[in-house]
Amino acid sequence: MAGGRLKIQTKYYAVLRERLGKTSEEFELPQGSTVTDFLEKLRQVYAGVLGDLFEGGGLKTGFALALNGESLDKSLWASTRLKDGDVVVILPPIAGGLPEAGQPHAPLALILACVGLLHN
Repeated sequence: MAGGRLKIQTKYYAVLRERLGKTSEEFELPQGSTVTDFLEKLRQVYAGVLGDLFEGGGLKTGFALALNGESLDKSLWASTRLKDGDVVVILPPIAGGLPEAGQPHAPLALILACVGLLHN
């Protein structure tokens, strides 16, 4: 993209949508930005509204992230470079947080399918 910038689309659900009052938004970032860079920009822009959802260098445990309809493990956020036109979906913990010890997580694919974002 000209000027060394890229635009990504972000989609919000649940608590994020409620707090921000919108379902989606476009962000402009420098070329070469990673998912972690995007999350830091989100934290800076909405520090007063979403600040309590972040810890350390990213979102609190329990949040899931999808990039272009594919689940992206938290361990890859810092190394995954964004491209112009990418779509980032942030899904907060379902039903109030993490399951109890020994209980399975709902697979992200199932959650994405429920909100119509899973790409086949």
